[in-house]
Amino acid sequence: ASLNGNAGVPRAWNVGVHLATQPTLFFLNADLRVSRSSVEGLEQALWELPAAAAVGPEGSFFGFYTYEDILWFHKGNQPSAPQLVDAVSGFFFAVKRELFARRILQFEDHYTPCFTEEWDLGIQIRQSGYRCYVVPVSGYSHDWGVSVQHERVISYLKNEQGITGEILARNRIRFWRKWLGISGELALPEWEPNRPESPPPARELLLQSRIVEVTGSRSQKSRLDLEPRVQFIDNRN
Repeated sequence: ASLNGNAGVPRAWNVGVHLATQPTLFFLNADLRVSRSSVEGLEQALWELPAAAAVGPEGSFFGFYTYEDILWFHKGNQPSAPQLVDAVSGFFFAVKRELFARRILQFEDHYTPCFTEEWDLGIQIRQSGYRCYVVPVSGYSHDWGVSVQHERVISYLKNEQGITGEILARNRIRFWRKWLGISGELALPEWEPNRPESPPPARELLLQSRIVEVTGSRSQKSRLDLEPRVQFIDNRN
């Protein structure tokens, strides 16, 4: 099946999940070039590694509060054996369909059109007692595109448009709002046990519905309403 327009990454993934019939689901970017041995290696690992729910050749430990990768395993930095991680990269990974059929996992449509869906899935997996692994396979190549283009305009759904940097800022807030309790603490208290120096977002900022982040020379101000809006204030001369 194919979609007539850009429904966004998580929505398109969910469509694929609902149409699938096989026990192993693979998600691959259109620009991915991959060997059969890599596909077979990931599938074998998915069903043999302890409590595995998602596996991929790349992934990371990420900072929930800092909203950034702490340690990223990629093709030039793969572990020598399967490595437990917080989340796998979304351009090429495999999951167990049964976990979606049993409604244990679901891709979060709220991040449409893109960004943050892999981290959200990683927390769902961890919260449910399952695991994500990076598995060292090498028969693939992938060119990074929209993930590193922060000024690119994306058209999606019927009449929606967004700049990648704005979408990322909006989804950061949606990610925090989904997983932070009313006290401003993550629902998984054991998260980042080795990084006590990483503070949570200030509770006062969340309660005041305002967060300010500086990226380069651009100041980004995000309003945390029921439907968050992002306003960019350009301070460049």
